[in-house]
Amino acid sequence: MPPHNNLVLKRILQKHTKTMEVGIAEDALREIDVYSRIVHPNLLCLNDLVVEKDKLAMVLPLADLGDLHDYMHKNHETLSYAVLKAIAAQVVRGTKVIHDNGIVHLDMKPGNILAF
Repeated sequence: MPPHNNLVLKRILQKHTKTMEVGIAEDALREIDVYSRIVHPNLLCLNDLVVEKDKLAMVLPLADLGDLHDYMHKNHETLSYAVLKAIAAQVVRGTKVIHDNGIVHLDMKPGNILAF
């Protein structure tokens, strides 16, 4: 994935258990693991991790166009078949890569697909 000029921090929320232990939520650890080991042009890349005291944040590219849901609603009148076909192909390629790495995205929807 080409480097992006604009980056964003995604704060990782801490998990509090019934015994009041504090740690990083398992889903956040899985997300960090996926971002750090799978690199592909159709997948989000992890630029860095920031640790400050007891806080953790991921540095990710800023999706200038928002998510696919918003993008399609804002541009639905001007989206050509060729553009829609290209978007679908990119989604399929990214999905194939994660599936090939034994990962299943359980919440695949346009709102969870970022547009650059």
